[in-house]
This record gives sequence, C-alpha cells and structure tokens, in this order.
Amino acid sequence: MYNGIGLQTARGTGTNGYVQANLSNLLLSKVCCSESIIFKIYGNLSSFITSYILSLQKRVDYNSEADLKRAEAEINRAPNEELLQHQRKRVIEMKCAEFEMLMEEKVIDCLLIYEIEDNGFDDDEIQTKVSDYRKLLLSQLESGELNLDNELSTKDSHARAKAAVQIRDRMRGALGLKKDYVPGSSMQADVVGGALAEPQVPTEKEALLDNLKQELNKNKQKKKDSKTRSKKVSTKRKRKYSTSSSSSSSDSESDSDSSDSSSEDEKEQRKKRK
Repeated sequence: MYNGIGLQTARGTGTNGYVQANLSNLLLSKVCCSESIIFKIYGNLSSFITSYILSLQKRVDYNSEADLKRAEAEINRAPNEELLQHQRKRVIEMKCAEFEMLMEEKVIDCLLIYEIEDNGFDDDEIQTKVSDYRKLLLSQLESGELNLDNELSTKDSHARAKAAVQIRDRMRGALGLKKDYVPGSSMQADVVGGALAEPQVPTEKEALLDNLKQELNKNKQKKKDSKTRSKKVSTKRKRKYSTSSSSSSSDSESDSDSSDSSSEDEKEQRKKRK
C-alpha cells in the first residue's frame, strides 16, 4: 500500500503489491485548462464533475500539425557537408594511426626475432611515411576516388541524414521521378500542378498540330454559318408562298360569294314576273 492506495498485503493476489501509474490513461496534455476557469464557469458543482471536465480538457492531442511538421522537417533536413568532411578527415587520421602502429610493431618484431638494432624503420622514417600516406588519402578524398561515407559512424545525425538522402535518391531513380518533382503535386488540381511545373516550350510538331486544329475549327464554323443562312432563306420563301396562297384563296371565296348572290337575285326576279 502506498498513500492509501493498494492492498494491505500482497498475499494471495499473485502480485508483488507494487503500485504504479496507469500509463494507458491519457490525461497529461499540451493543452491544459486551469482549474480556476472551470470553477468560475461551473461554480458549485461537485469535485467529481470538475475532475471529469478537467480530464476531458487534458487529453493529449497526438500527431498534431506541429508534430507532423517537426517530423517532416527532421526527415527532410539536409546534412551539413562541412561536418561530414570533418568526420571523413577523422577516419583518415584513424587510418594513418593504424598504419603508424603497424610500422612500429614491425620494428619491435624485428628487434625481438633477430636481436639487431639496425633492422626496421626509424621514427623519422615512420613519420615521413605516415605523412605521405595522409597526403595520398586526402588527395584521393578531394578528387572523389576515395569514398568514406560507408565508414562514418551511424551515431552521427548528419551521417544518418546523408544515408537517408542517398536512399531517397535511389528510390526516386527507381520510380523515374525528376529532381524538380514537388511532393503532393499529383494530388492537387491541374492549375496548381501547372503553376508548380516548369513551362514547356512547344515543338514544331505541336505547332503544326495546333495550326491544323485551328483551320479545321474555322472550316466547321464556315459550314455552320452557311447552313444557318440557307435555313433562313428557306423559311423566308415558305412565308412568302403561304401569304400568296392565302390571298388567292380569299379571292376565290369572294368570287364564289358574288356568284351565289347573283343567282339568288335572278330567281327572285323570275318569281315576280310570273
């Protein structure tokens, strides 16, 4: 038992009686609401309700935007070439020290085996050979013949960043992506992608195709205009024919009416004569 929490004895529980915090309870957070504000708002509520509200306000916002941006910046951080060059020179110095130790061991072996002081190398000769070896390695490093990136310590953050850049370059080459590719541009609209991409210079074939398309569009427009004109002319002719036919029919009707009236008059005159 600790601070009034836990069992008085661990006998029969199958445990050692050790009390520890519940790590699965997500109450600690970056966004915290003070108790004074809670009491000002809710006043006379019980401690249970206030603690419950505090627990709701104190939940951890995992994978927030700031965390994601920080992780992305850490992943995409470029390594410092000056520090990497310093680490490479340290590797060269280690190689020179190993070379010097090998030469000194050879001198000791010669003295022990042959018991002759003249065999082996002097200290001055060892230093000159080591300096020559150092100059050779540095010249190869500057020319690019010597690659020491694989021998750098993985504990260095810049070495890890350099390895991550090489892995991304290999993946980009395998997928056929260009160096100017913007991550996420494929998921954006065409307007944004066009603005992000470099302007393309049209070739001769593309220019010829554009000219042909423009000519075809012009011909289609001319045909449409001619069709509309012919339709207008035909409608005008139909209207004229309809008006002329209506006038002729009205004339014929008037003639028939006049003939009928004259026949009736003649009949009446005959009746009177009788």
